[in-house]
Amino acid sequence: MSCNSCADLVPRKEEQQEKNPNTREFKHATTDFETFLHIIKASLGSGLLATPDAFKNAGIALGLIGTAMAVAAITHTTAMLVRNSQTLCYMLKKPFLTYFETAEYAFEYGNLPAAKGHGGLARRFVKLFSLITYYGVNTIYMVLIASTIKQLVETRIDTQWNIRWYILLALIIILPVGVIKLMKFLAPFSAFANVCLFGGLGIILCRILRDLPPVSSRPLVAPIEKIPLFISTILFGCEGIGIVLPAENEMKNPDHFLGWTGVLSWSMFCIGISNAIVGFFGYLKFGDEVQGSISLNMQDDWISELVKILIALAILFSYGLQMTVTSEVVWDSVKDRFHKNNSKKAYYCVRSSLVVGTAVVAAVIPNLAPIISLFGAVGFSMMGLFCPAVIDLVLYYDPERGWTDWRCLKNILLMLAALAATLLGTYSSMVDIITNYE
Repeated sequence: MSCNSCADLVPRKEEQQEKNPNTREFKHATTDFETFLHIIKASLGSGLLATPDAFKNAGIALGLIGTAMAVAAITHTTAMLVRNSQTLCYMLKKPFLTYFETAEYAFEYGNLPAAKGHGGLARRFVKLFSLITYYGVNTIYMVLIASTIKQLVETRIDTQWNIRWYILLALIIILPVGVIKLMKFLAPFSAFANVCLFGGLGIILCRILRDLPPVSSRPLVAPIEKIPLFISTILFGCEGIGIVLPAENEMKNPDHFLGWTGVLSWSMFCIGISNAIVGFFGYLKFGDEVQGSISLNMQDDWISELVKILIALAILFSYGLQMTVTSEVVWDSVKDRFHKNNSKKAYYCVRSSLVVGTAVVAAVIPNLAPIISLFGAVGFSMMGLFCPAVIDLVLYYDPERGWTDWRCLKNILLMLAALAATLLGTYSSMVDIITNYE
């Protein structure tokens, strides 16, 4: 099957009810608002709390400009990925596709001749970076919750335990939440997490807006060698592309997802505004003293303790949503090894093992800021920018215009930008990690 005019394969609105396999009528379909909550919660978490640290590596002016550019790029590539997935669903008469299935079928049925026969490689590539990215997110969540518990305990009790004991305690708390599977059942957790997150951020902003130093006290642009750390951290703060397709796949009305007034546009608008506000004012208040999570800069009083508890709860109840991507990737690779009668038990055993694994990784690298930058550079640059551009290039390549087609050139620029962000961000993050250990 060839995709000589993939755009023509997207069904018209009047055809959707009759022919479009994207109309989903299953028991646990999510509403538009529930999907909006999932995307907000997938993108706003420890990354949002790290945006002041990102601004430290960019400067006040460049931080705002860079955040706007990052959000615009992420919104574009995410919409591009979803649209490509929907096109392939219509071609193949499937109700939905995962991220790695979208990559595989784009290579198999797309217009680029050189990609033919490499669908399996594309699938494995996306699965690998999905695993790295979202396992990294869950690891960061584990470190942040453990660090918060450590601060709360040690302000009340005169003790100095190693943070790894707190990671073990965090694992015991997280495990029941981390094994929940269906998005429909995770929606209440996302709603509660959003309330806790924005409640905590509201109190943080009230605190940091008091007695702010003048804007002139902070550099407008940071040294150029720090810019890759900004890009990595801001991508981590704004990106949630691994959750987007699972969330869209479980929507009752997937045709409400895209467009200027669609669920994705409203979600990314809220995400961009939140990152800009927290990053700007957090860095303006604390300057170079800002930590990997702005919540850890709060004073030791009862209001600050309340904030830390709210933020920890927000991260805790987001953990299961983020684990969905990792478990989907791993389960797809191992499910054929289990008998169908035992598949449900096996799934939960695999997912539980993955949760325990994040605690192990967190115990090895318990420093927050550098690992946020590292996973932002390696994971979100590839998942959020590089892979969607490759999929779009392969699927819509125009043999007549070749590499001079505007769409082809745009995708190549996105791929080059993603590779640059990955290489430079990884190098800068590794330097920071080595420095911390020394």
